[in-house]
Amino acid sequence: MPRHWWLTPLYWLLAAAPLAAAFWVFLNLPTAIYITPTVRLPLNRAGVWALPLLNICCAVFLYWQSGKIARQIEVRARSEERQTDILQVLPGIRVFFMALLSGMSGVVVYGYYHLDTGGITADLSGRVTALLLGAGVTIFALKLPHATKNNTLALRWTYTERSPQVWLKTHKLGTPILYLTGAIMVGTAFLMSGLWAAITAVFALFSALFGLYLYAKHLYESEFR
Repeated sequence: MPRHWWLTPLYWLLAAAPLAAAFWVFLNLPTAIYITPTVRLPLNRAGVWALPLLNICCAVFLYWQSGKIARQIEVRARSEERQTDILQVLPGIRVFFMALLSGMSGVVVYGYYHLDTGGITADLSGRVTALLLGAGVTIFALKLPHATKNNTLALRWTYTERSPQVWLKTHKLGTPILYLTGAIMVGTAFLMSGLWAAITAVFALFSALFGLYLYAKHLYESEFR
């Protein structure tokens, strides 16, 4: 049995969770709400199914496409007679992205349940996005100190690929920087409103990666100057 066999059931459990939540909400939502004691507004309960069903479609596509990519990389690695860790890493990456998609679907279902698919959903979607991205960056930082040329998860740029010294120094600096970036991203989920949390998280990640790219470029140019 594969070492991380449980990641596949977890993947499909995450994919189905928003659908199960939508079923519960559909059963518990009223058919209409009263704006005033005499004014009755019909409620479109069927709308709660839209994003969870799309989430299932995305799960099927992501699973199929990631498997296809894994087979292509494995065949290429064998033809080049080199090792690859894609089969060990890919299930975790797949689960991470499924958690992100399902989390966003889940907050929409939550918004429907509270009859506020605008403000609540937007705020929670942004917070969940920042939180999950921050967690992903932190997990990535955990692997950086041990990253080799055969690893899929690494800072792979032209400058790091061409020089072992640039590779080592960039990954050494990248570890604490990405730890800090992940902490900032997670912090925004609790300290900022949804939209600003997501924007700040993406900006922090872009800034960290761009800064490390410039650092690798500087090291490479200094080495071969």
